[in-house]
Amino acid sequence: MRVDGVEHGVSVLPPFVVSAEDGAPEADAGPTLEVWPNPARGRASIELRLAEPESVAVEVVDVLGRVVYRSARSAYGSGEHTMPLNVAGLGSGVYVVRVVLASGSGGVRVLTQKVTLVE
Repeated sequence: MRVDGVEHGVSVLPPFVVSAEDGAPEADAGPTLEVWPNPARGRASIELRLAEPESVAVEVVDVLGRVVYRSARSAYGSGEHTMPLNVAGLGSGVYVVRVVLASGSGGVRVLTQKVTLVE
């Protein structure tokens, strides 16, 4: 279709695949966070992937910015970790799960994910 002298339409491109074997840089291996299920009822799980050992604390924050849950800080090694999160006492609504990471070198990082809770 032509509009104001400019051709518009769908163009089909051939598939383009890049792998690490082709010399492409690998994806960032930094920490990742996933909270599931989302929405959650009663209990959720936190999946955390760490590239290096970290000290980890979990917080749940409501829409008013109040910390409604805070875990004790614990040491985790590199790799994948799944942690249960009991959300049964919290009302329905949108919350933010914050995972605070502290490395041995003194750096602090915060990972966040919104989660919807339903009663």
